[in-house]
Amino acid sequence: MTISPFSIFKISGNSMLPNFKPGERVVTFNWFYSPKVGDTVIAKWGQKLIIKRVSEVKNDSIILKGDYKESTSSQKLGKFKRKDIMGKVIY
Repeated sequence: MTISPFSIFKISGNSMLPNFKPGERVVTFNWFYSPKVGDTVIAKWGQKLIIKRVSEVKNDSIILKGDYKESTSSQKLGKFKRKDIMGKVIY
């Protein structure tokens, strides 16, 4: 769990176009969040933070995809665990 219930992230890259554009900022809610299909989340991938949409949730395994048709998805990134999800984008 993070120290603050909210975080601000700056979007870089095109993976969530047209819904989120590079340079925009988003606010996430970080506490007591359980990923649901359709949610936009910030996730840890190695040392990076990425923004993606939840496309499938099975137990502790989460599949993420970008909105942009040519974005990198879980097919390339691999499955994510709940602990990898930093928070849900709320604004």
